Amino acid sequence: LPNGNLVLMATKEVTVSGEVQTVTLTGIARQKDISSINQISSANLAEARVHIDGNGPLNDAQRRTLVTRLLDWVNLF
Repeated sequence: LPNGNLVLMATKEVTVSGEVQTVTLTGIARQKDISSINQISSANLAEARVHIDGNGPLNDAQRRTLVTRLLDWVNLF
């Protein structure tokens, strides 16, 4: 960035219960907070965001169908 800060992004694929998930971490760091071995503490990462995206049975089970949403709405009354 113009002020010398760095925009960082790290991605890692992990397997959870037979499902491959991609974990992406993004944030902004000051150059002086990055160690000589290219590590930074999460406490020094500004605007940190974690995004988890998965494809497989766990992700499919978490999706709510239109019928499920309609039944939830009917149960309110």
